[in-house]
Amino acid sequence: MKKLKLTRERQERFLKALAETGIVSAAVEIAGTSRMRVYELRKRDPAFAAGWEEAEERAADALEAGGLAACRRRGPRAAGERRQGRAGR
Repeated sequence: MKKLKLTRERQERFLKALAETGIVSAAVEIAGTSRMRVYELRKRDPAFAAGWEEAEERAADALEAGGLAACRRRGPRAAGERRQGRAGR
């Protein structure tokens, strides 16, 4: 795939995808650009760098929330029961 100029629209698409996936390589593919272009822009554009940081925080928050939800579904004893099952092998 040809990597196109990192327009404002592609920058926004990249940041949205980064917030959703937390993965730079996936976000650049979605945005239609390259890792090199986004890393270069992050170095020279403070606003883009701030957007990147915010996107990473949103991705981390979503991952944390998903992990907490999974723990709540399993219940407080699930981790202990799992450990006991391994010890008995």
